[in-house]
Amino acid sequence: MIGAFLTQEIRPDLVEKYLGWRQRESDLSLHAPGFIKRQLVRDIERPNVFYYLVFWESQEHIDAFTQTPAFHAAATESGIREVMEHCTTTRVWVNEEFEVRRHN
Repeated sequence: MIGAFLTQEIRPDLVEKYLGWRQRESDLSLHAPGFIKRQLVRDIERPNVFYYLVFWESQEHIDAFTQTPAFHAAATESGIREVMEHCTTTRVWVNEEFEVRRHN
């Protein structure tokens, strides 16, 4: 398993485009081979900052997904390339997950 944890600061006027892209990407990834899960959270104090955590079975699965015609079409239609030109991203690759949840 491989994961990526991204902190992304989006220019405020491009936040809606960013959220639209993340929804499109989510819809596509749900059906992609090797996809495990993802989570997107928004900073309360800085609403244009997002934290994105995604897990795949392997780097090869990520590469295959990002090379599909559907991925490229969605990226073009959503305008995400413009958003990313004005975005600051910090990426950390992870390979293990430790999760604690309270069970009621």
